[in-house]
Amino acid sequence: MARPKNHHYVPVHLQQAFASNPQGQASCFDKHTRKSCLTSPTNVLSETYFNDLVIEHEGTEYIASYEDFFSDLEAKYQPALKAVVEGAKLQ
Repeated sequence: MARPKNHHYVPVHLQQAFASNPQGQASCFDKHTRKSCLTSPTNVLSETYFNDLVIEHEGTEYIASYEDFFSDLEAKYQPALKAVVEGAKLQ
């Protein structure tokens, strides 16, 4: 399985709760060009290999990635978060 490259520091499912339109797009503003646009949450609030830790030891490079851990964790709490957003009460 290929290692994911684009790691979100704000999970996509959280971003989708703030979507600007029914297609799930988010409004983005570029402060340098002073222009705004709509984009998919998969394109924002992320960095290349953000959750990877690169360790070099005796000339060999090792990569410890936390991306799978965070993805699994997000999958576990996502149903509860969805229930809260939709107005259900937690017991």
